[in-house]
Amino acid sequence: MPQQNDSFDPTTENLIRKKARRLCQHPVFTPSDQPDNEQEQRLHLHKQGSKVDPSNGGQLKYVSITLDNLCVSIFRYRTAAKRTPEREECSLNDSVLDADGREVDLHQVTPNTTCETQDEIDRKFDLEWVRRNLLSDLQQMIVPLLAEGRSITAIARELKVSPDVVQRSISDMRGVFEDASLRDYL
Repeated sequence: MPQQNDSFDPTTENLIRKKARRLCQHPVFTPSDQPDNEQEQRLHLHKQGSKVDPSNGGQLKYVSITLDNLCVSIFRYRTAAKRTPEREECSLNDSVLDADGREVDLHQVTPNTTCETQDEIDRKFDLEWVRRNLLSDLQQMIVPLLAEGRSITAIARELKVSPDVVQRSISDMRGVFEDASLRDYL
């Protein structure tokens, strides 16, 4: 039977157990790590106990945030210290077979998802400039709703304006984009 710790209230103890159990569900931990994680959380709370500020919320909120931060730190430390089966060390110069069966370097078949092209950067800059400098407040509220695929009627209902006003704003936006030589972005 697990030892009962009377130094914390039952709600805090339940939170500690819940967070330790959740942390142990990740592959870098084993179920036998749960008591160690619980003990580490208790120790951390004892050390942090005098730092509670009631003006920033209640005791439970403080405990929850403190434990969340500790769990992230524990997870990062464990991940850095222990390799998981999902991770594999390799060089981008290693030879692999491409889709056609030819032997090529790994970097030739690895998609480049982290870098934006200069055209993408320019487009984002141009669109943001138009949105901030040329569109009215109403038009700025319409743009994200259009991006979600909402109809003119739904947009009008949400913004509490008539559908004619929304339609006219969209037409005006088209003109703004065309005047700014950004017709391709429509």
